[in-house]
Amino acid sequence: MGRPSKGWTIRWRKNRPAEIRFTHEGRPYNLGLGTRDRVEAPRKAAEVYAQIVNGGAAPVGRIQVTESMLTAKAGGEWIARSIGRLREKTRETYEGYVVQLARHFETLDDFSEQTIDRYVSLRLSTVQRQTLKHELSAARTLLRFAHGEGWIRSMPTFPPLPQRHKGTIYQVPRRVSADEYSPEEIEAILALLPEWSRARNGEPKFPVRARFVVGYDQALRPELLSRLSVPAHWAPGRPYIWMSKDVDKSGKGRRKRLTERALATLEAVAPQDGLIFGDHDYRCHIKAAARAVLDEWRASRFCGQHFRSARLTHLAEFGNLPGVQDIAGHERISTTALYVRSSERAGAEVIDLASARAKAAKR
Repeated sequence: MGRPSKGWTIRWRKNRPAEIRFTHEGRPYNLGLGTRDRVEAPRKAAEVYAQIVNGGAAPVGRIQVTESMLTAKAGGEWIARSIGRLREKTRETYEGYVVQLARHFETLDDFSEQTIDRYVSLRLSTVQRQTLKHELSAARTLLRFAHGEGWIRSMPTFPPLPQRHKGTIYQVPRRVSADEYSPEEIEAILALLPEWSRARNGEPKFPVRARFVVGYDQALRPELLSRLSVPAHWAPGRPYIWMSKDVDKSGKGRRKRLTERALATLEAVAPQDGLIFGDHDYRCHIKAAARAVLDEWRASRFCGQHFRSARLTHLAEFGNLPGVQDIAGHERISTTALYVRSSERAGAEVIDLASARAKAAKR
């Protein structure tokens, strides 16, 4: 007795290949069809169903499920297909996740609930929980892509992360969280930075103090400062920086108004064309200036990235948090709060202001 010609359903998902779903001999099937076409998908579904139920030939043009499909190869294809939707920095991050996953899961078939659980235990011993969450999110997206392409027959189950396990802090952090610095301390550090670097091995000099003056005044990320160029992001006389989508972490593209000092600084050092600051090693200059201004403990921790945190803290003291959020380029004000540091100095200013208002009210 023959099977019915159609005992399956198609699952449609936005921007994903269609999937066929059916049950045969008590086993559920959920297979990618490798197409989003509303006409082609039903045809392929019928062929796949016939293949599984009656042993028919595999449909022509359909990507076959391969037992030895390498995770690195699948990840490369996934990123290549997504390149138009990803910013450069995001793509680089995903590439790092694929490399990490490929070290532990050589092929796509190596992903299972048990192996993922072992991966979770191993990674929590070396990285923080938040880092692992990002890695697992990338793994899910990669496997969904592979499933839609027909490279794996079913999605593995991801076990939940331990609720109270925070993971392990990296033993040699690349940078430490910023301490609290007063506006006077930051200005003193800026004043001690050399205006230009010393030329070495025939390399041209580059501006030092100007980079950090602009970075502090505008609360700019170091990687954005390294990529600012003329005329793409700024031109002489322009009172703002155009943060294009390729340099703005939010990926939106927006204007950022310049302070008078930042504008004058750019006018003084910017070339006629090309990168304004570029990417150089400023650590020796930063450390020397910090040691001359800060106590030994804070000086040992201070780095160029801390100018941004200091600026956001100082601006927050004016009380306009939505404005600070806009300057920081954050989607949520809770993210801005992570940069702001409390201080006895700022607390004393609030007390003095409250006392002055109370005295004025009694008059």
